[in-house]
Amino acid sequence: MVGVKDTNFCWLSRMRTLRKPTNLAADISAAAFDLLQKHWSPRWPVRLVGVTLANLFPSKVEQAELFGNREKIRGIEKACDQVRDRYGKTAVFRAVSLKEGCLEHVRYR
Repeated sequence: MVGVKDTNFCWLSRMRTLRKPTNLAADISAAAFDLLQKHWSPRWPVRLVGVTLANLFPSKVEQAELFGNREKIRGIEKACDQVRDRYGKTAVFRAVSLKEGCLEHVRYR
């Protein structure tokens, strides 16, 4: 689910079920961005955006893909998680976050 609050504190939420189970942040963020683009106009100012996940379960076994790079992405995400665990949540982030104003909520030590 994606929830958006505007500057007047009006709340809009939209939900989507993914076609197949995933534990990749890239899949989850792509679904969230898609919902946001379909249901929120870029002209409307945003105060808050939230993403909520449901029907979660531990990943023990996963279907392998013959043609795809999911294993590579999974390895990258696991390495990034390990770096964040050791050095803090601001140690690794997406390059798009370097745009002006994107990391204003993060306090650096």
